[in-house]
Amino acid sequence: MTWVAFNYVGDPDDPSNWTGSMNMLDVQWIDYTWNRTNWNHDAVIQGTNATGDLADGIDVSVASSCHILLGFCGVTQESVPPGTVLAIKNDSIVLLNWQEELTAPLRQGYENAVELDGLLGMLITWFPNAPHRPIVVVDNGSYNTEGENLTGRCDNNDGPVRRNRGCVNQHFITTLTYDEREYPAVGPVAEHIYDRQVDVSKGGHPLPSRWGVPAYGNFLNRTQDEDVEADNRRVACQNVPPSCDEWPLATTYQGAAQVPPNDWSARTVPDSANSSQGAITGAFYRTERMLDGDAFWVRVILKDGRASW
Repeated sequence: MTWVAFNYVGDPDDPSNWTGSMNMLDVQWIDYTWNRTNWNHDAVIQGTNATGDLADGIDVSVASSCHILLGFCGVTQESVPPGTVLAIKNDSIVLLNWQEELTAPLRQGYENAVELDGLLGMLITWFPNAPHRPIVVVDNGSYNTEGENLTGRCDNNDGPVRRNRGCVNQHFITTLTYDEREYPAVGPVAEHIYDRQVDVSKGGHPLPSRWGVPAYGNFLNRTQDEDVEADNRRVACQNVPPSCDEWPLATTYQGAAQVPPNDWSARTVPDSANSSQGAITGAFYRTERMLDGDAFWVRVILKDGRASW
C-alpha cells in the first residue's frame, strides 16, 4: 500500500498548508513452510515524489508486530534491531527481514488452529525533520483491509508431535492434482473426474457445477465431519458395487449427500485406483494443511497428457 507523509503549518486538512510531502510505498509478504511454525517476514519501503521540507527524505524506525504480541508470536532474527533509525530517501528502497515464530499454544485438532490474520505486520515510527512541524501519515486511498492484511494460520491437525505442526496461507486456493503419468494406478479415477469436468466437445459428460474447475468458480471444501463424509459415501455408492469412486470427493462439503442428484457421479473402479487416489488426497490434505471448510481446486492429467483444465 502507499502512504502519504507530510508536515504542515496551520490546518493539516488543507493541503495548501503542507510544507513538505513524500509518498511511502509499503510492501510486505510472508513465506510459510507447511511443516514449521516459524516463517520469513519481508518488507520493502520506498520513498517517492518527495517535496519541500521532506525533499531530503524522512527518518523512521521499524519493528515487527511480533515484538509487542507477546505470547502470540516472537522474533528470532531480524535485519534491523528495533529502534534503529532508517533514512528513507526520495526514490530509495529499504529492505527488511524478520524471522518470526508462533509462541501461542497449539493444541491438536483443526478446531484449535491459530489464526494469524490481521496480527502480523510492522510498526513504523515517523520522526519530524523540521522544527515544530509534526509528521502526519495518511493512507492515499490504496488501503484495502481485505486485500492488504497479512494472513496465515498454524495448526496441529495431524497429531500431537511437533513435526506435525505447521503454518500456511489458508486463503490461497490450492490445487489437488491426480496425474496418471506420475501415478498410473490412479488412472480410472482421473478418467472419471476428467469425464465430469470437461466439455462435451472434448468427449466429456460434465456435471452442471463443473466442480473443481477454476473457470466455473465452484471449488471444493474439505470436510472433517465424519458424519458428512459417511452420508456422502452412502448416497453416492448405495447402487455402485465396490470399489466405488464418487465425484465430488466424499471428504468435501460438495459430496453426493450435499448437492442435487444430477450434480454428482459415482462409478466402479479397481481397488488399486481407489487406494492410489486415497494416498494422493491424504498427502495433499496433510502437506497443504487443509482443514475443515478449506477450499481447493481439482485437476487431472491423463496418461496421454490431456488435462481437465
